[in-house]
Amino acid sequence: MFKRLAIILSPLLLLLYVNPAYAIPPAIITSWQETLLAERPCLERAEIALRDTGFSDNFDIVQQSVFGDRGEYTASIRCIPDKEMVFFIVVGYNSDERERLINSIKANF
Repeated sequence: MFKRLAIILSPLLLLLYVNPAYAIPPAIITSWQETLLAERPCLERAEIALRDTGFSDNFDIVQQSVFGDRGEYTASIRCIPDKEMVFFIVVGYNSDERERLINSIKANF
């Protein structure tokens, strides 16, 4: 019984072990800053900041957030005018690159 189970599960376990996509999940970095911008101007600025940083693939604006992809990285900027803040998010695999990208997005905002 154990031998049969091992034979059945071996290819699945090998696939999980060998495939790097399953080995290390992407991580997230966040940051925020204060803003006095109203929602519409904030979203316009967020759109420019993401596009100028290269996050122009799968670009979308949904309610208070702007999203974009750049290779293996995804970024979002959320405008929260009621709290006078803007929230930045970058998701990806390399921590140094995530930090570089979020700093670039904030500088472009």
